[in-house]
Parts: sequence; C-alpha cells; structure tokens
Amino acid sequence: MKRTLIALFATAISTTALALPINAPVPTNAYITKGGYDVAWAGPCAPIRPSCGVIDLTYQSQFGWSIMSAALFSQLAIKASDFVITGGNVDFVTGNNEDEQSGAWLAGASGYQVGGDVAIAVPYFNASYKHADWSDGVGGLWAPVSGSSSAEALVVRQAQGHNVPEPASVALLGLGIVGLAFARKR
Repeated sequence: MKRTLIALFATAISTTALALPINAPVPTNAYITKGGYDVAWAGPCAPIRPSCGVIDLTYQSQFGWSIMSAALFSQLAIKASDFVITGGNVDFVTGNNEDEQSGAWLAGASGYQVGGDVAIAVPYFNASYKHADWSDGVGGLWAPVSGSSSAEALVVRQAQGHNVPEPASVALLGLGIVGLAFARKR
C-alpha cells in the first residue's frame, strides 16, 4: 500500500511538472522581431478565459513579454508567414516538425507551402499545448483581432538586443568626451 501511494505521488508530481510552461528565456530562434518589437507565437488558443489553453506569463513577464494588443497587432500587420525564418526552432527545411529542445511543433501545415523553418514559442507560454496552428495563422485567426477562444495567441515585448541609445545619453557622452579633451588640453 505504501509503495502504491509513493508511486501515485511520484506520478502526480511528474505529471504536474510536465504541465508547466518552460521556465527559461525564449530562445531567439523561437520568436521574430518586427517593427521594434519581439513577437512570439505563444499558443493555439486565445490568451484569456474562456479558452482552450490560457497563456501563462508568470515566468516570462520578467523578460518583458506581455499579451499583444489589437492596436499593436494592426500596426505590425502580423502574418503567419512572418514566423518563417532561417534557423527557426521548428525545422521544416529537413522535414523535422518538432523542436528537440522545447517540443514546439506546427500543426495544420499540411497542404500549405510553409517554405522554411518556423519560430514557435508555445511551450514557453502555455501549460496545455506545445503546438501552433498554421492554418489558423494563415486564415487570420489571431486572438488580438478575433472573438474566437481558439484563435492563435501572440505575446510581445520591446525588441531585445537592438538597444539604441537615447538621444540624451548620446549627448551626455559627447559632452563628457569634449570635457575630457578640454581638460587634457589645459
């Protein structure tokens, strides 16, 4: 009896652990950068309840990720084809439709010309699913502009790694250099 309880407890713990999103920074090959924003395809379901799989930002919000608004979606004019990138984590070039590191994969792509590797970040934001629905993306069924609970979810943040100094910072740096040059000349 004791062994049975231990086995059930261990199964419950391992099942629960498998149901959590990946708590690691989203790799650069699992999202795209467009219009000064990093955009991640985060789930096959709308990010709010009722939905088939709510987006979990508990971990990823510390990296600036948030749910994409309808206004930003319209501004960026996101399309499914935007996520087709060289070196994307879901490799359609060699026919392997699953990221070995995260388990991300692309559903609903048969009959479509995907045309290359695809950036899919679902396992980093969703506890229920690891796939994105290509046919929904191609059909324009995106959560920011759709009333459907099964619309594809997107998350966004200011682009990382492309930090451009603010004009005031550049001016201060320039002023400091001029000051050093003047002091040295004296």
